[in-house]
Amino acid sequence: MPHGYTELLEQLKQRVRDSQLRAAGAANAELLRLYHSIGHDILTRQQHDGWGAKVITRLSADLRAAFPGQRGFSATSLQYMRAFAAAWPTPTTALTTLEAPALPQAHTPSPGTGIGTGNLPTAVGRLPWGHVRTLLDRLDERATRDWYAAKALEHGWSRNVLEHPPRRQGAAAPSPPACTSAKAPPPPTSPPTCPRPTPTWPSS
Repeated sequence: MPHGYTELLEQLKQRVRDSQLRAAGAANAELLRLYHSIGHDILTRQQHDGWGAKVITRLSADLRAAFPGQRGFSATSLQYMRAFAAAWPTPTTALTTLEAPALPQAHTPSPGTGIGTGNLPTAVGRLPWGHVRTLLDRLDERATRDWYAAKALEHGWSRNVLEHPPRRQGAAAPSPPACTSAKAPPPPTSPPTCPRPTPTWPSS
């Protein structure tokens, strides 16, 4: 075996993996742009043109007929897109600046921080669509969703962790941001330092 072959092979393998992750991140960011734009248009039509809920059912059927091999256009999915746009009501053009990195970064921007004025928070714009749907289902307040999104990105939490966050027993409950939903435990005002990828949560 030539000198340096093993080292080169490992470098190439890592390069391929990094490229695959970047491609997946870019595809996810584009999907979020699409879903947010669809939700924004539906929301706008309902608010200004008086469209009813039945229009979403019709729109779903027509989109699935136009794109028979593409998933994600059920009436339920369109309702989530509408909720997505309502939860983060930014201009759809602002989403074109979102870029998803290949790997979660050790430093995560503060909850609510976006990439420029009017963008989605960085963390939300880099989560998979399933995670975004879970945030919409489990939490009602924008600040709370942003906090969970930042932690999910920082620690690579699965969707299941967001749905069933574990609690740390015996800890005093800090003052959380306002959250009208009791469907998930509220985060602390200042996110705790997490030395390991395993999340810990204050008891309520």
